[in-house]
Amino acid sequence: MQYKRRFLGTTLLTLTVIIFGMRFFALEEKSALNRDSTNIDTSDQNATTKKYASTNDQLTPAHTEVALNNTTQIYSASEAYSICEVENAEVWTQLEAVKNAINTELMSIKDNNILRDAVFLLQGEGYFKIHNALLNLYRFTLKNEKQHFQRATFRPSQEEVDQFTDASYLLRGVFDAAMHHDITQTIKAANSYSQKDTNIGYVFRSRGEESLWSPDIIVGHIVATAPLDFVDGIVARYPVSPLLFTQAVRSGASNEVLEKLLSSFDFNNSPVYTKHNNLQTALQASIEIESLDAMRLILSQPNLQYTEFFFNPLNTIVADTLNTEEGEFTDAQKAMMALLVEHDFHVDIVSTPFNKKPMLAGYVAIFERPIVDQLEALLIPPRHIKKLRIHPDSALSLHIQDQLKRDAFQSKILKDEHNERAKTCKELKQTLQSLVPALTKIDNVFAYVSVENSFVENVQLLKQKSLTLVDAYYAKMDHKVADTQRVDAIAASTISLEDIPSATRAQIDELPLFERHHLTEVYCVKFGKGFMDSIFDTVQYMSFNWFNVEACLAGTPDDYTETEHIFYLRENTYPGIIYSKIERNAFDKAIEALADPAFQRSKDLQGYPHGRDALMLILDLKLAAYSADKKDYKTLIIALISKIKLQEEHFKRLHRLKVEHFWFFEEIASFHPNIRQAVEYPLAMYREHN
Repeated sequence: MQYKRRFLGTTLLTLTVIIFGMRFFALEEKSALNRDSTNIDTSDQNATTKKYASTNDQLTPAHTEVALNNTTQIYSASEAYSICEVENAEVWTQLEAVKNAINTELMSIKDNNILRDAVFLLQGEGYFKIHNALLNLYRFTLKNEKQHFQRATFRPSQEEVDQFTDASYLLRGVFDAAMHHDITQTIKAANSYSQKDTNIGYVFRSRGEESLWSPDIIVGHIVATAPLDFVDGIVARYPVSPLLFTQAVRSGASNEVLEKLLSSFDFNNSPVYTKHNNLQTALQASIEIESLDAMRLILSQPNLQYTEFFFNPLNTIVADTLNTEEGEFTDAQKAMMALLVEHDFHVDIVSTPFNKKPMLAGYVAIFERPIVDQLEALLIPPRHIKKLRIHPDSALSLHIQDQLKRDAFQSKILKDEHNERAKTCKELKQTLQSLVPALTKIDNVFAYVSVENSFVENVQLLKQKSLTLVDAYYAKMDHKVADTQRVDAIAASTISLEDIPSATRAQIDELPLFERHHLTEVYCVKFGKGFMDSIFDTVQYMSFNWFNVEACLAGTPDDYTETEHIFYLRENTYPGIIYSKIERNAFDKAIEALADPAFQRSKDLQGYPHGRDALMLILDLKLAAYSADKKDYKTLIIALISKIKLQEEHFKRLHRLKVEHFWFFEEIASFHPNIRQAVEYPLAMYREHN
């Protein structure tokens, strides 16, 4: 326990340093399946651009690679399918509005008991299946509790850094006073924190580890092993909370200490928020530390609540066992389970919504046969929950009950209509697909290249077949492990970034993307961050998906944004910012960049050398998207067509768009009528994304 105290003290002492170790990765820029990829000499890229420009000046229909027979029939089938999809999308929009209204109502309920009754009412009305009702109840309950805690973001602003730093100093004051068992100063420090900060606590992150701190957590941890006179002082003068008590249990407090704490507040086993972004009751905390004494004390309390479903102590033990490799109960777990059975607890299971397999109630865990056999051997048969019932004396108002019932009924009507229309749309889609050659999904791009070729040679080979294949090759090669010896040798031979020898330049041009990214980092270490302009001009590439917070480029919260901005402003780096944002599914960021005066160059729309540009990419993404995909493809496509001179590769994709999404194509054509000539071009034939 002394070790725990020293660890706690060390952690709090370094909280201000912790702030600056937070990761800088952008959550809003989630990586797409098509990652950043490799490059070849930009002079060749310019030649490719010129070639396309000259071709476009004398725009003539290309030879049809895949002849379309019965085009009138195809376009009619496409139109019928599109109309069906549009109409069903309108039904889905109405359904989403009803769902949002229900979610808004549930999120507005802050009392967990009333929230439970609202979710159970919706389950009884058929809106939720039992399994989903329990998971949603947990989700909303968790939201109610976590709103009082501030969690460190991946890319904190300076304001957030200052906020966490101030909080760490205040929490340090609580810790120092409590560690010295000074009741007066502990209360004073806790009050000072409460007066200056509205959050109950903070989740700090350091080196991949997270820790949750608040005055109650600190006091609860320290009273677990403190002298009894300090415990008595806390009980008499400090407001004991469920969070403090649960932490005392988790920290191994004796029953004597726990009894003193229980005497000072109305205990009902209410759940508290943890650093793992989940909820835990005091009874579950006693199970976590395998303390039978603490369990007996808690189980003896007269107002014990929160013991069902995801708070069911037996379900907690079973879930813990299912998450182990062995999947077998330990002797300690068996002893705890025997105690719980004495108190009439059962293992609760529910049926899954689709295949009716048994699942542990409140958990995403299939109830497998080995666990069933072990429970039967312990004489603990599972109890199947078939219906969730609202309390007869529920505090949920009749007005809200009536509204939820109406919304649940409307949801059912719209869901049934949507499902029936979906069947019709599926039949129309099958008819269309029987008339049109399908896109070829690129499952293994290496089947299209030669192992005997260099990276550059394979790029040249693939661009003869499809620019989509080129980008797929880049994406796969970006996942390779860098040849650090080759990169280090290039860096060692570079004396100055201002005068790169032709032999070194040739070696850099042969590097795949993952090695170029590594070379960028090595050059940064060798020449310093002040030379990033020259480094980018030399290497031309870096992957922001692999931005390393511990590498040369990092150091402050603004480094990611600043480095990214410098990179995209250079004239010969790739891919361009618009392409890059689309590639990473950051459509909103791509739209912002399109309106940014700094990024109005043709370079900003380009992708990888010999690969697609931003318009080709967004069209490929739309063609491969699921019907439920709600990203704003239309705004981007309309904007990009106005900025890019259309070439054959664009028209191939636009023709495929007309065939597969007739009315979407027509909407685009209402802004850009010139795309209608796409019907004179062959169809795009490859797809990479799901």
